[in-house]
Amino acid sequence: MMPAIALAYEKAESDIMKLHPRNPRTDVLVTRSLLLRSYFQVGVIMSSAGFLGYFVAFMHHGWKPWDLWQLRVKWDDPANDAIYDSYGTPWTYDERLKVQTVAQSSYFICIVVCQWMDVLVSKTRRVSIFKQKFGNWVLNFSILFETALAVLFVYTPGFNTVLQLAPVIGWVWLCGVPFFFYILAYEELRKYIIRRFPDSFLAIELLI
Repeated sequence: MMPAIALAYEKAESDIMKLHPRNPRTDVLVTRSLLLRSYFQVGVIMSSAGFLGYFVAFMHHGWKPWDLWQLRVKWDDPANDAIYDSYGTPWTYDERLKVQTVAQSSYFICIVVCQWMDVLVSKTRRVSIFKQKFGNWVLNFSILFETALAVLFVYTPGFNTVLQLAPVIGWVWLCGVPFFFYILAYEELRKYIIRRFPDSFLAIELLI
């Protein structure tokens, strides 16, 4: 939430005077294009990063993704202490809950990593972020603050217990990095299409 608020301190895009004035009847705050980008474009990328971290955490503890398939009923049964991981090690109910919490925390961390880039590319609608640059220090600080909160919530005893989180391995943080750059490449390409072919059907669909 804080990085999103910090966008209010962002300077105007360099090409803003070349654009037509906003139409108050059609240019509403929440548009179809905005929903398309949030849930079916960048949202899918971020979810994929989260699931990668989720399964990496399980694999680190001996559970391969395909061995988790259709295991939910047995997994959630407190009386079932005879569930074996991919390497034949038995897991009790309490142990399963702990590794499940670690996996959920890993999903959360990967989303945080992706949000670093998501908020940066959201600085502009059309202009490349490399042209816009990174002079919004309120936004830059908010990214650091968000990361510090994530570390506090995940790694600090007491906080993670209340929030039902758990410490994650360093590999989980790295899981979000490829998707971090994927969001950058995707958004730069999307904005290039909007600038280069502003009247095309694809640009209209991509414009938010």
